[in-house]
Amino acid sequence: MDLARVPAGFDPETVAVVSAAGLIPVAASTAPYATVAGQRLWTRTLSAAAPRPQLRRAADGRAMRLIVLRPAPGAGLEESVEALRGALKTIRSAGHAAVLPASTLPAATSRWERAARLFLFYAAGLLGPLLAARAGLWAERAARARVTALAPIASPAPEAAAGMAVAWAAAAAAGALAALAAPPSMREEAGRAWTLWTFAAPMAVGAAALFGSEGPALRARWRAPLRLRDVSGALLLAAALVLLLAPRTALRVAGLWESIDRLSAAADALWWWPWRWREILVGAPSLTLALILIGRREQAAKDGCATCVPRLLGDPRGWLIVGLLAPAGTVAAVGSGAAPACAAAAHGAAAFAMGAALGFLLAGLRTRIETWVLGPTSTGLLT
Repeated sequence: MDLARVPAGFDPETVAVVSAAGLIPVAASTAPYATVAGQRLWTRTLSAAAPRPQLRRAADGRAMRLIVLRPAPGAGLEESVEALRGALKTIRSAGHAAVLPASTLPAATSRWERAARLFLFYAAGLLGPLLAARAGLWAERAARARVTALAPIASPAPEAAAGMAVAWAAAAAAGALAALAAPPSMREEAGRAWTLWTFAAPMAVGAAALFGSEGPALRARWRAPLRLRDVSGALLLAAALVLLLAPRTALRVAGLWESIDRLSAAADALWWWPWRWREILVGAPSLTLALILIGRREQAAKDGCATCVPRLLGDPRGWLIVGLLAPAGTVAAVGSGAAPACAAAAHGAAAFAMGAALGFLLAGLRTRIETWVLGPTSTGLLT
C-alpha cells in the first residue's frame, strides 16, 4: 500500500533521534516523483546501508532528486540511525546545495528569452562535441610540429595526448556554457532527451560531413543487390547503436544487467564509471586512434611516402565519428547540472586519460595486425 496516502504519525522518540541526525522522517511513496515546495523532484528509495557508489549515483543522477533512505528491516534504532548518519555524510559529500533552486525563470523573462535559452542549450549539445574534436585536431597538429623538431622518436604519443587534453577542455567549456544557458528547471525538463541529443546528433552531423562527398558511391551501393554481408552489417550496427544509446535496456535483454550492476556497486573511487563508460571504452580510445591516424596520414603526405599511409583500418573518419562520444559525454555530464560541474569535469578528465591509454594500446595492436597481414612497412610502431 502507498503510505503517502495514509494519515499516519511517527513515534516521537524516533522523530527526535532522526531529527538530531539532520534528517527528516517521511512516509515512503511508490510514485516516481514527489512535489516539494511546488517543484517536482524525482524520488529514489535506497536502504540506509546502501554502498557508497550507489548513494553517490543516486545523488548525482538528476539535478532535482529526493532521496528516501529506508532503515534496514529488523535493525535497532541506534543501528538504523548510525547507518542513516553514514549515508547522509556520503550524500552531503556530493557537494549539492541544501536548498531548492528557483523553480522558474524570473517573472520578467519573456517567452522569446526562454526559447533563446533553450536554443542555446541544444546548440551547445550539438556543436560542443564537434568543436571539441576540432580543437583536439588543431592541438595535435600544433604539438606535432614541436615533437617532430625536438623528439621525433616519441611521436605520435605526445601530440595525441595534447589533442585529447585540449578536446576535454573544450568539451568541459561547452558543457559549462550549456549549464549557463538554461536554468535548473529547464535542464530538468529537457533531461534525458537533451543527453540523448548530445550523444547522437554530433555523430550524425559528423558522419554527414565526413562521408557526404561519397553520395554517388553510396547510392550505387544502395541500388546493388542485397547480400548477406549487408544484412549482417546493418544488424550489427543497429545492435551497437542500441547498446551505446540505451545500454540498460540492451543489457537487460541480454541477461547481463544484474552482473554489471553488482560490478558497478563494488566500485568505490570509480563509482561514476557506469555513467562514463562510453568515454572510457569507446569514445576516447577511438578519438585517440583517429588523432594518430590523421597525424600519420598528414606526415606521410608531407614526406611524399606512399607506403607510410596506414592501410588496415586506417581510415580515420570512422574512428573520428565514434570518437565524438568522448567529448559528448563530458558536455552532457557538465551541462546537465545533475552532478557539480567541477566533479563532472574531473570525471571527464579521468575518463579521457583512461580511454587514451586504451587508445594507444589499440593503435599498437592495429599496427601489429597490419604488419602481420600486409607485411612490414616503414610506418612505425603506432601507425
